[in-house]
Amino acid sequence: MSFSVCPKCRVTLDTAKTSVGCSHCGLIFAKYLAAQRGKSPRQDSQVEIADDASWWSSLLEVPERVSKAQWTTRCILFVLIALWGFRIWATDITQISSFIHLTLIPFHEAGHMIFWPFGEFLRVAGGTLGQWIMPIVCAVALHRQNGDNFGAAVATWWLATSIMDASVYAYDALNPMLPLIGGGTGADSFHDFVYLFSAVGQLKHAQGWGRFMHFAGTLLMVTSLSWAALVLVRQRRNVDINAFADPEN
Repeated sequence: MSFSVCPKCRVTLDTAKTSVGCSHCGLIFAKYLAAQRGKSPRQDSQVEIADDASWWSSLLEVPERVSKAQWTTRCILFVLIALWGFRIWATDITQISSFIHLTLIPFHEAGHMIFWPFGEFLRVAGGTLGQWIMPIVCAVALHRQNGDNFGAAVATWWLATSIMDASVYAYDALNPMLPLIGGGTGADSFHDFVYLFSAVGQLKHAQGWGRFMHFAGTLLMVTSLSWAALVLVRQRRNVDINAFADPEN
């Protein structure tokens, strides 16, 4: 079924173009029709994605109704992580951002244990892989299982900070000075990246790899914050509509 006028905001639509939703207010027509038939909007969520030629829309899906309190809380969280992310980005690559590092240590150590059966190289690399895999798992789960794209964007921001955290140790491998969990520095104790870079003949390029990882983390952080901001903008439209809408509609 096509609409010539959006049933929510009453904006005239271009019937010559196939559209899954209103570009003005963000109403998804499949969900609107499902609600009119008494079905859960989630039952038609796959139809929406299938009808759209791009996966982009699935990353920007937002709930039909968003409470003002929830939206405001998420805006505050967005500002906090944006400021925190800038501080992490601005920290010199020879220094660790201590608090975010503490949130990653448990997953780093767990990664060593999980990859233990797969040989020495993967056991050592498993620490860094562990602290990268956990944010990825959280982002995918929030997006696919809960439909929480804002949460998925925040988890992606966490992954970006984890990459930046690892970049500091990668950079340190050439001239180890950072304190390690077991005590000492890489000059007198086991240093993951000294071992890994030495194993693949890249130790003399450690600082270059560290800077590359920091750059990759920066790009991912900008992407995650942009994603979160777009989701918040779309949610804001729903907050406005739902605040004044007839509850029976």
